[in-house]
Amino acid sequence: MDFEELGQFIKDSATIVKAREKETTHGLNADFHGLSQFIEEAYSKKENEYYKYPDEYKIDMNSMITSYKANKSASLKSNVSPTFQSRVTIESLDPRLKARLYSECKSALTPTLEHIDNLASSQEVYNFYSKILQDVLDKLATIQKTPGLNSDFYLRSILHQNQRNQWSTLHDVLIEKIRQESANDPVKPLYNIITLPIITNHVFKLLGTKFFKGELLMTIFNMLKEDFHLHTLCCNQQAFNEVLKTCWIYYGNIDLFEFEKIFTEMTFLGYGGDYTTYNILKIVIEEYDALSNGKSVFNESGSKVLTKEDNKRMKFLEKEFQRLKINLENSFMRH
Repeated sequence: MDFEELGQFIKDSATIVKAREKETTHGLNADFHGLSQFIEEAYSKKENEYYKYPDEYKIDMNSMITSYKANKSASLKSNVSPTFQSRVTIESLDPRLKARLYSECKSALTPTLEHIDNLASSQEVYNFYSKILQDVLDKLATIQKTPGLNSDFYLRSILHQNQRNQWSTLHDVLIEKIRQESANDPVKPLYNIITLPIITNHVFKLLGTKFFKGELLMTIFNMLKEDFHLHTLCCNQQAFNEVLKTCWIYYGNIDLFEFEKIFTEMTFLGYGGDYTTYNILKIVIEEYDALSNGKSVFNESGSKVLTKEDNKRMKFLEKEFQRLKINLENSFMRH
């Protein structure tokens, strides 16, 4: 292509561009004019008209306010969910009784826990735990049809008002039953609201500290959340502690979003934290402070690494750290 052809090509291209711009501008003006006219007509026709709701959708606000004033002493939680305040869980037990119960149950599960320890790979651990979860789901489906199994699975007897503060023969019977089931078949232990968290904690710790498969641990944790029953049955304070540690090690130095999300989820489910949680928060706060000041061991170059988002999250975590510190001090004074 010579200079004359090139010059003509540029002129033709400029002409085409100007023509398209003119068409586009004209189209936009036409669209804008049409839209303006439509809005003007709509307002002129409906200026004083309001949508009339059917009678069944009408709300008598005066009646609601009067009713609220008459019952203002009633708790909002009790109105929304009558069973919320009366629900009973393992967390309702006396702290010393709960600690002993978990300790005795863990000892009784020794054959099952040793079987998990002897698994050769993280894949085998995952397969074993997945089988347990499927068995639990099958059991939950049966429980809905059999009230007796419901009581055994959720341990209603030892959570009764009279059994929440001291050890009794009911606890001995439960421990012995767990021991027998685990000894008879380590692969199929007794499933209940105490044994499942113990097994879950053991699996999490094994994946995190023996096989160094933090991603797999987080995957299993997220898989549990797909079923609310499994999530609440398998995860207790110790499980959340393992997840928080893993989350910090694998993701915390880059982004605190996941850590904050899991911590919030933990407190939402009623787990306020323990001494392990306290130490985890302390490390996270200290390491982030070092990282943001260029003094972290994770940053040999000495550069300051911080973000506005993580600064906000750190303020939240520092507030939770102080809250947990006060709660632990008060608990120590009571006991």
